[in-house]
Amino acid sequence: MNMRLATIGFVCLCASVVSAAEYKTEVFIPGNGFHGIHGISCDADGNIYVGSVVGQAIYKVDPATGASSVWEGPANGMADDIEIAADGRLYWTSFILGKVHTRLGDGPVTELATGLPGINSLALKQDGRLFATQVFLADALYEIDREGKKPARKILADMGGLNGFDFGPDGLLYGPLWFEGQVVSLDVDRIELRVIADGFKIPAAVNFNSKGELFVVDSARGEVVKVDVRTGKKKVISRVRTGIDNLAFDADDNLYLTIMNESAIYQVDVDTGKTRMVKEAKLGAPQDIAIQGDTLYLSDTFAIRAIDLKSGKVMSMARVPEHELEYSNGISVRGGDVHQASYFNSAVQTLDRRTGEILKTYHDLVTPFDTLETDDGRLLALQMMNGTIVELIDEEKRATVVEGLSLPVAMVRAGANSIYVTEYMKGDVVRVDLASGAKDIVASGLNQPEGIAVGRDGTLYVAEVGARRVVSIDPVSGKKTVISEDLPIGFKAAPGMPPMGGTTGVAVSDSGEVYVTSDLEDAIYKISKK
Repeated sequence: MNMRLATIGFVCLCASVVSAAEYKTEVFIPGNGFHGIHGISCDADGNIYVGSVVGQAIYKVDPATGASSVWEGPANGMADDIEIAADGRLYWTSFILGKVHTRLGDGPVTELATGLPGINSLALKQDGRLFATQVFLADALYEIDREGKKPARKILADMGGLNGFDFGPDGLLYGPLWFEGQVVSLDVDRIELRVIADGFKIPAAVNFNSKGELFVVDSARGEVVKVDVRTGKKKVISRVRTGIDNLAFDADDNLYLTIMNESAIYQVDVDTGKTRMVKEAKLGAPQDIAIQGDTLYLSDTFAIRAIDLKSGKVMSMARVPEHELEYSNGISVRGGDVHQASYFNSAVQTLDRRTGEILKTYHDLVTPFDTLETDDGRLLALQMMNGTIVELIDEEKRATVVEGLSLPVAMVRAGANSIYVTEYMKGDVVRVDLASGAKDIVASGLNQPEGIAVGRDGTLYVAEVGARRVVSIDPVSGKKTVISEDLPIGFKAAPGMPPMGGTTGVAVSDSGEVYVTSDLEDAIYKISKK
């Protein structure tokens, strides 16, 4: 180690100066803590249960007031879909864990099946048998042993993404083929599949009411559609908003649906099409942020948002699945372009900052956690798992720029041909020369640093997630100053996910206010001097 690095390391390992009292921390955009919701079901008493994959939880919701509580928390509570049996027992799919779980009342959680990555939707047949499908990470239908003694039995594969399905009064399975734009029926014993309706953009789920009427939600169009199972005739009964994930009827035939992008629950009158909001947030599951001028750009997992810093107005630039947007976790902005990274989809995308149009998509990257455009117009992607930064020359060609980083999470421009990078496990902020790949330690001893931003005077701001605080860092001396502490950050990642889960984003405005995302509350906080 040379003397320069040794000196900086000594300074940075000293205790941080605490001057949070000089700053005030306030909520800029509130959240509801659902982290994006998917599956929905209703019990005999009319209570609503919704599930979250990112939040790894099932929430119990009062449909009259929207009041909610955690019914089953992380990690077993991860639920993409939920089914409730006549005795009140809940069954659910844990998408990332690849498991099917069940629980009755206050009893323990029981694992019924495992080894099923992408297990997505499930439903009980009238004879009591339980069926579930894999979607996105695989494409198959299984019968699940309700006792958990026998392995899942594969029935059919390669259907086209059989998502939220239900059994009709005739005993047939009815469900949407996500990738085909169709609704099909299936005899699960004879293995006979028939298309009953098509022309959907992205049908996400179906459900029957007590009258035997079939309703479908088209997630990309934000529509609730009634389908005649005999003729295939369709009637749009309500247009809500895009991102509808699932739907369920209660015992009185009240229809409820979930919208993942805003963690919303809506009630829909199937006769009039009128809607009532039960619960909704402005954001879904916020992650990285960037600022240009008076606008904050947000990587919100299921959407890219533009937020006016003066009014707080939230606008959606692009939404999953209305647009061909990949699930988002990293973001940067330069000139007329917004760049976003998606580790889940192994992709980086460029959007038009003014229209939200997706201009380019780069696939087959290795856990891309962040992306930025350099001063000379090169687009870089930070690959977390292999510790590299690559230049995206075109949609297929890449060139390695930097190697040897230790679980890097975020990067920001540091001047001409250099960047700052946070290293999560080592607790370092390093300055990287993009010409040579050389790395200099700017600050050490940080507790799980994630998001990073640079103020107009060159001061660095870092989300020190392991300590639940934001610090400012002098880039010359490495001196750290705590500007906000006891923040609601540091949501524990699910097993099988990157250790940081996503990115706790940090951005600084031209006037010096610092913004940080909360992965516990799904909110954005503003930090400013008193």
